[in-house]
Amino acid sequence: MDERAESGRSAAAVARALPSVVALRVFGREKDAFGAGVVVRDDGLVLTALHVVEGASAIAVTTSGGEEFPGKIVGRDRGADLALVRILAPDRTFPRARLGGDDDLAVGETVLAISNPFGIGISATRGVVSARERRNVVTDNVAPLLQTDAAINPGSSGGALVDLDGNVVGLITAILTRTGGHQGVGFAVPSRELERALPALIEGKPVHRPWLGVRVAPAADGEGGLRVTTVVAGGPAARAGLLAGDRLLSLGRAGLATVEDLRRVLGESAP
Repeated sequence: MDERAESGRSAAAVARALPSVVALRVFGREKDAFGAGVVVRDDGLVLTALHVVEGASAIAVTTSGGEEFPGKIVGRDRGADLALVRILAPDRTFPRARLGGDDDLAVGETVLAISNPFGIGISATRGVVSARERRNVVTDNVAPLLQTDAAINPGSSGGALVDLDGNVVGLITAILTRTGGHQGVGFAVPSRELERALPALIEGKPVHRPWLGVRVAPAADGEGGLRVTTVVAGGPAARAGLLAGDRLLSLGRAGLATVEDLRRVLGESAP
């Protein structure tokens, strides 16, 4: 695809996704905080990053058309840094995002970040998928994350990571930075994790994720599978009788050759 054609697809994708992205202003801290959110239901339910709205005494939600409404937190998922905010506007409907598509993303594919950097208003930036399935890069976040070099700054959290079809493939959650600003390493919770969390968030219930309760390492050459190095006391594996030194060969029908295999299969499983 030539540069002009891709530029045109980028503009069309932004136009498709932009109406479902809102700006957030959060009151009740030492100073106001800013972020963004994605409308996931047309009656005004908005997904955002929990750290944006946690501890707020009041939330102002501004649509891409400039209308402002109050918002209220109705659900929390600390494991993936997600919050569900309801726009308090009875009898109003809002354009909702199209979630999905992250499973088809390839490293190097173009993506767009639509967010509220520094609270200046909804903005779009362009980059690529830098990596998939990033783990242990954001404190306390158990979800596998998409990494992107699209410009993400303070205030971008809760915004949308969008593919060239205008699908929201992730929700922006964090950056790695030494300066406090953009350095080309940003992260988003993939849309499959958003869809998994939504039913519980809508009901105001905790989000449960699969957990095995072991630490593993690749088995010695020729042995196959994964070697259990530690079993967490009281965890599911301990209750099932697994011991340090055991080998895990498969989970369900999926063979296990690498640590990432175990993480992937667990992530795709119901608790």
